[in-house]
Amino acid sequence: MDGEPTAKSDAVVRIVDGLLAAWREPDQDERTRRLEGCVAGTVVFTNPATRVEGPAGISAHIAQVRDRLPGYLPVRTSGIDIHHDHARFEWSLRDSAGNVGLRGFDILKFDSAPAILAVTSFFGPIPRITYTYGSTNGSNEGPSG
Repeated sequence: MDGEPTAKSDAVVRIVDGLLAAWREPDQDERTRRLEGCVAGTVVFTNPATRVEGPAGISAHIAQVRDRLPGYLPVRTSGIDIHHDHARFEWSLRDSAGNVGLRGFDILKFDSAPAILAVTSFFGPIPRITYTYGSTNGSNEGPSG
């Protein structure tokens, strides 16, 4: 992903938008075709519940998610943070009324094309630590430790 930062950013935005468009596509063959336009043939997709490989594997996983959460489609809810060959963004699955079925964030790894080599999805927000200063409990000691 060498080149001008703006060109790289524009390419990553197009790829992420293509990935989300594939998630919204109801037809499995068309969905796989869309995935092939934004992911590498060896792509690996993981989340807390599954691990699949290749555009066809991701397409089949999307079909299962769409069956479990009918009417819920992904929406990117943040900008895309990019550095080197990685990007991250937040998303939610929403129905047509805007109800949220699931929130999470994805971390993507790209090859030099760029195409997505890996998608690592996390569900929900990142857990926050509440520091209690003066505590003798190691997990609550605070940043100075």
